[in-house]
Amino acid sequence: MDGPLTEPVAAPAASAAASASSASAGASLAAAYNRSACTECQRRKQKIADECRYNTTNPPPVPPASSDVRDRDKDKDDTLPHGKQGPAAPVPNGVADGGPSAAGSHPHAPWFDTLTAARVFSTLGLEPPPESSKSSPKEDAAAADSSPQIKRVLKLLPSRQSMDKLINTFNNDVNYHYYIIYPPDFLKDYHIWWERHSKNRPLSLQFTCLLAMICACCVQHADNDMQQELQRFSGMPADDLSEQLHNAVRELASVIPVGHYHMFNVQRLLHSCYWYKAEARFLEAWHVLSAAILEARELECHKEPPPDTETEHDREMRRRLWCILDTWDWQISSGLSRPKIIDRADCDAELPSLTLEKAWAQAPSPLLHMKMQSELTRRLASRFSAPKNVISTDEVREYQGLIEDWVRRFPPVYDFENPDTSKDALYPWIFPHRYYVYTMACLLILNPIRHYMVKSYSWDSPPEELQVRAVGIDYSLKLMKTLRSWVDRIYNRDGRLHFVIFSIFDTAAILCTAIIKDHERTISNREAIVDAVTDAVAMLQQLNSISKTSKTSYDLLERLVRRLPERSML
Repeated sequence: MDGPLTEPVAAPAASAAASASSASAGASLAAAYNRSACTECQRRKQKIADECRYNTTNPPPVPPASSDVRDRDKDKDDTLPHGKQGPAAPVPNGVADGGPSAAGSHPHAPWFDTLTAARVFSTLGLEPPPESSKSSPKEDAAAADSSPQIKRVLKLLPSRQSMDKLINTFNNDVNYHYYIIYPPDFLKDYHIWWERHSKNRPLSLQFTCLLAMICACCVQHADNDMQQELQRFSGMPADDLSEQLHNAVRELASVIPVGHYHMFNVQRLLHSCYWYKAEARFLEAWHVLSAAILEARELECHKEPPPDTETEHDREMRRRLWCILDTWDWQISSGLSRPKIIDRADCDAELPSLTLEKAWAQAPSPLLHMKMQSELTRRLASRFSAPKNVISTDEVREYQGLIEDWVRRFPPVYDFENPDTSKDALYPWIFPHRYYVYTMACLLILNPIRHYMVKSYSWDSPPEELQVRAVGIDYSLKLMKTLRSWVDRIYNRDGRLHFVIFSIFDTAAILCTAIIKDHERTISNREAIVDAVTDAVAMLQQLNSISKTSKTSYDLLERLVRRLPERSML
């Protein structure tokens, strides 16, 4: 499986466990952190926190470099250990540690970072002292030739001219799909990264991974001209370049020391999830989403920070990321019949305000469709906890009612029956977002109803089950009409393409099964179902030219349709 539960880590952080007594307070407290249990716990094969004893024969760790590699305001010289200026000093694995353990730590215990200190006091039920407050996450710097991993990524990345084209496509198309990135912030970091790269200065590992992952997603959906340009540069087809970039980023991410959490890491993992979704590899997407959620929790994105501890901008960025994570968790977990990843018991992060895009005052924010879905999933989660808990017919109808109430509250631009289309030409994200929320509403309603649609019924079957099946058929037919309107506007390898293909195939397959198992002809609108299934086959055939997944789905659905009764027998 290509999508692990967490990103692999090969370079351990420079941290250590302490062993000291009151009689030897001046002795060295540091021992190299080897990612294993203490010697006593190893001996007993169990964790005994108050009796931990660590082997102190290893040499103390190399003091990390403390450097904020982003240099947001001006191009500064690199800051090295002991405040010296000049070329970066070598450290293990070529990484200059600028993470939490390098900033704000206790001066006599470099291994004991402030985040760990805060958690220890919290676990003990004590207020942490002022010096234990959590510092802002820093980025780790690495020279361009410091490791095979970073050299491989940089070799796969295109030239500045080609990358500028990719990033332009990203800002004007790809990013609008889910709006994971706030463009002004990203572009500022992007120019800083190229400035440092051009001067052969150490690069931020976290931002390099994010940038390369974004490029992998853009290459994945590049138009024909861009594909040819990239093939001339790399000597390989765009699909292969995209996959190699994606794999290389995962390898480079393993160089980042354990525990160096950062928002860039969450954004990179979300784009990796996006990449897997666009490849129709939903199981891998679910695993990478899990890693993103764990990283975001370590950054406490799931909690609303106390007043005056963050700028409003930073607070909004955290809310936006958690909004996407929260929404994808419910949707992907539900679609795969897997348990939810997020435990909402201790989550109190507010929804994003979406007030940063002031230039688009007359248009919905590109993140509005995700905020709308997050509002719904929070309501569903507060009532049912997880999709698997919606079982009985009464629960199904209640669940359906919550979603229908959500649909009735859509803003005019996304109204289900009569949307305001006056801004579609000015803002390219409105049309796909409209049909995305339409499709998602139908799919969410259908999730617990599928079970009832694939059963065999007779006229003596429970009337409430027959009624639930009828609701499922009605929403399936609505969904097929929605998908037809969407497919007619798709002309390239859109990042949502496989979501569309999955929706067409899954819905048509359920409708086929309902007809095939309706031996006693208890379904009244059989003709309409066959028409919808026939159109589903046509839609998949229409998408065959731009999607291999569509070809596979088309072949499977066509074979299933052959088992339908002749129209004369309907």
